[in-house]
Amino acid sequence: MNPRIEAMREDLPCHMDKQSLNSMCRQVRLPRELCSKCTLRLVKENGGFKDCKSIYNLDAPGCKAKLQRYVDINPCDGKRASQVKAWNPTSKMQLDYFVYSVCEQCCDCIYKGATPGQFQRRKNENRLFHPERGNCPAHAVYDICKVLPNIRYMALGGAPFKEGWENTCKDLRMWLRSEASKNFSTNHNAKMSGNIKKFLRSVNVANQCGSETVWTRCVRMERKQMHI
Repeated sequence: MNPRIEAMREDLPCHMDKQSLNSMCRQVRLPRELCSKCTLRLVKENGGFKDCKSIYNLDAPGCKAKLQRYVDINPCDGKRASQVKAWNPTSKMQLDYFVYSVCEQCCDCIYKGATPGQFQRRKNENRLFHPERGNCPAHAVYDICKVLPNIRYMALGGAPFKEGWENTCKDLRMWLRSEASKNFSTNHNAKMSGNIKKFLRSVNVANQCGSETVWTRCVRMERKQMHI
């Protein structure tokens, strides 16, 4: 089998009932280091997930504490509150999809051609994050909008929220149906509205996608999957 096709088949999550995990939050704050403490499990040589229902190691030191902190600072998200409280195999599978939806966003916004050793140079050039890569808005609409369908803005830690932002998922769904999303998986210069770009940037900051740990981990996986 073509390794690119094989990787594409195996790098998608297969959690059950993704849509049932909806939250009514319009804005959320992400705890610092959420995406660093909840570590990505080892992937196959082709970048595929070894277990597409358990992509992140929620039992890694500090991960559960970060998820509890998320619940504490986001009272609007009763879904995650009940899942963290239960902390059983079913709820952990649901939380795994939530972490995937939020943290994997970093990986889908990496520049084409990036390599792990380029972190400092790209940081200095402000070229770690590329919202115009088609996979960047696509991940948001396919995954973030399933767990946070009314989301408008994401903030890091105790940063203040910003009012007046529009429902981004509505714009993302319109983008997905438009000509602009054509061949999004290979399009590294996708056009999109300013509202979508603004939201993607807020996620990038809230996730700390620009940390060396998260960025390097993403680059290694994306290169194995032959996405960049």
